[in-house]
Amino acid sequence: MHKSRFVNLLRTLEKPELSAFRKYLKCLHANEQTALSLFAYILKFAPVYDDKVKLDLAYAFRKIYRRDIGDERKKMLNALADLHAWLKAFLMSQKTAGSSFEDRALWLSVLQERRLEAELSRQVQILQHAESAEPVKGAIDYLK
Repeated sequence: MHKSRFVNLLRTLEKPELSAFRKYLKCLHANEQTALSLFAYILKFAPVYDDKVKLDLAYAFRKIYRRDIGDERKKMLNALADLHAWLKAFLMSQKTAGSSFEDRALWLSVLQERRLEAELSRQVQILQHAESAEPVKGAIDYLK
């Protein structure tokens, strides 16, 4: 589990992001007890998450549920996959929150899909005006 996609992505989070992700999980996935229990267990090893023995799936299951993993391995792997998907969704929502170019481009896509031509036209003009006034900051700016 210490080399899982979820743990590898989790290692990249700063403390405020980790706190926000914990709140995100509790709000949106409060009924997913297996995943939340696994997440709480994994957090004990922050920020490096490198204890191979304690981050073994069977060992973690024994510590969380006080019994052997038996036929529950698939359930734990599914919980780990769910956590990865939720972390990915969380990071994407953080990226598109606010007034970033990605956020505005995504909003234009929504307006186009909904066939709201007047609002789309207005937002394109606003975006063009705002982007022409901003200096180049990152790689995405070269694609504009």
